[in-house]
Amino acid sequence: MWTRLVAGVAAHDINNAAQGLSNLLTLAARPGTSAEALARYAALARDGLADLRRLAVTLGTISDGGASAQGTRLDLVCADAVTETEVPERSVELASAPQEVFVRGGGASLRTALSLVLRYCLSASPHGGTVIVTVTREEDAGSVAFDAPDAPTPRVAAARPLAELVGSPERELGGDGGLILAGAITREGGGTIEVSSPAGGLRFKLSFPRAEKATDNARSA
Repeated sequence: MWTRLVAGVAAHDINNAAQGLSNLLTLAARPGTSAEALARYAALARDGLADLRRLAVTLGTISDGGASAQGTRLDLVCADAVTETEVPERSVELASAPQEVFVRGGGASLRTALSLVLRYCLSASPHGGTVIVTVTREEDAGSVAFDAPDAPTPRVAAARPLAELVGSPERELGGDGGLILAGAITREGGGTIEVSSPAGGLRFKLSFPRAEKATDNARSA
């Protein structure tokens, strides 16, 4: 499963970055191209390169050990994911989290899954939109909810519902590669990923099995 998912995400991101750079170079070589057009295509090229950088980070987390009986501090990992995930003209509100939410799994993989979902929610929100992130300690799980109240409910991959695509690792890569990879990382650690549309917005909830104790490095186990 990992080989297929990673290959699909990598091909998508590499193709987008190459296309963005090609378009920019073509315009730059064309006499009379306006400064506004160059600036617009330069921004698209930068986005493509940023996707490649995120892909490199993601590839580095896949072999970090996966699920573990020892605990990783989900609240700390979530705070790290929020800090490192930015989308221009959108903001994140991190709700107060309970202390010491220990869950199973490698911290780097969990952080990648959270960051990918957060980036999707931010990108789906309009300019000026806010995504609210909430960490909750439940009886048997620790969970992170991403609420994007202003984001439209997406339908991807031949009009299949997003929840159907994210929840099915065997389906062909047809939607957002980052979301599918986030879902695979979550399930690999024994967790679940849910998608809903409360009051017309967009909500993701990632839940991970609770653990009893922390590893030596609770953030990056």
